Amino acid sequence: MAGYTKLFGSILDSTVWATPSAVRCVWITMLAMSDRDGIVEASVPGLAKRSGVDRGDCERALALFLAPDPDSRSREFEGRRIRPVDGGWQLLNYEKYRDKSSLDERKSKDAARQKRKRDRDAASRDASRSVTTGHGPSQIVPAVTPSAAAATSTSFSKAAAAASQTDEAAAATTGKIRCPPDLELTPDERGNIEMQGVPSHAIDSITARYRIQWLSGDARSLAQWRRGLVKTVLGDWRKEPKPEAQDEKAALAADHLRHKREREERRKREAEAAEQGAAK
Repeated sequence: MAGYTKLFGSILDSTVWATPSAVRCVWITMLAMSDRDGIVEASVPGLAKRSGVDRGDCERALALFLAPDPDSRSREFEGRRIRPVDGGWQLLNYEKYRDKSSLDERKSKDAARQKRKRDRDAASRDASRSVTTGHGPSQIVPAVTPSAAAATSTSFSKAAAAASQTDEAAAATTGKIRCPPDLELTPDERGNIEMQGVPSHAIDSITARYRIQWLSGDARSLAQWRRGLVKTVLGDWRKEPKPEAQDEKAALAADHLRHKREREERRKREAEAAEQGAAK
């Protein structure tokens, strides 16, 4: 059964391309008719008909393909292109080009797959640099310090005063409001967060930033605002660089270096003792 044959551009530089057009037509037709093993099942008249040439031209083309070609770029089979088989002919270099085609396709697919992976990894890295609150777009998290908490709270108080009247009207009609100017964690929520290692000043600073960020955002229920605040405090703090973790890593490195030096000194003393014993 005939299959699919990939046509390489290198055919334009082959000796068969320098032959008369009827020979080229027969060769291209045989490529198109070949199955996955390079077998072309046809008779001479049938091949001539499918090639669109007369029988004489077809026979001359077959004779050329069966004969050695001293100018062929391929040294295999002395440049012959086909050999007779039961029911037709076999293209002699078909496997070579079939495997090359498969390799090219695999490389192309691998390259596309690796590009998709790089794109996913890049998107993941971008997401890891941002904090998603569940109520809007992500934003880069700045460092949390006690002085930043105080400055943020001052800025917030000015912005909150301008929005309070609109919030009261929205709550009366829909039950949803913009982020409340006085939104705070409940004692239980704050206690649970502190138990996870988040210091008090960081909770205050992140809470103030959260309120300013969503002061002019969409209206939501109070429960939604609280859930978003808890998620943001925990998420922001986990992304903060931890000096204590860096100190612990440095201490481990120092311990490792100290143990290494002790081992080297011990080996040196043992070697010296062995030399002294041998000398006695």
